[in-house]
Amino acid sequence: MERWEERKTRLSDQELERIFNEKNRRRVEFKDRVNEQALKEIRESIRVFVNDLPDDNRPGVIWDGGDDQGRATGINVTADLVRRLSALTSDSRILPPLPVSFEKRKLKCHVVAVVTAPPSESPPVRFRGRIYVANGSGRRMALVQDELILIEKRSCTKISFDVYPVHRT
Repeated sequence: MERWEERKTRLSDQELERIFNEKNRRRVEFKDRVNEQALKEIRESIRVFVNDLPDDNRPGVIWDGGDDQGRATGINVTADLVRRLSALTSDSRILPPLPVSFEKRKLKCHVVAVVTAPPSESPPVRFRGRIYVANGSGRRMALVQDELILIEKRSCTKISFDVYPVHRT
C-alpha cells in the first residue's frame, strides 16, 4: 500500500483517478447532491477521515457531483459551492484546525468538487468536544480506547522541539 505524503494536500489528477478506481473504497465517498443533509454528512466524513483510526495513513476523498460509476449527477459546481464546502472546516469548534482542501476539478470529463481530507498530524480531532472514527464500513463516536489509540499515534509521530537540528544561516 502506498503511503500518503504529508507534505502535500492537493492530489494530482492521476492520484484521484487511482483512488477512484480502487476496489477498497473505505476512504472514498460520492455525493450526488449537495443539500443541508449532504453537507452534514460531508462534515462527518471529514472528521472520520482526519482521525484515521484504522491507520491507513492516506487521505479521504469526497466527490461532489459524481457517482461511484463515474457519471455526472448534474451538480453545478460553482465558486459558491466550494466556499460552502470549505466553511465546513472553518468552524472554531473543530480542534485542532484541519488541513483539508476543497477544489473544483475536471475528472473523467465531468466537473466535480473534490474534498481531500488527509490524516491529522495531531489526532484526535474533536468537533464540539466529540471524536468520531470509522467503525468498519460505518462511523461512530469514539470509545475511550479509540481516543487513547489516537493520542498514542500523536505522541509517536511528533518529536520534541529539542530533537530538531539547528540550521545556521
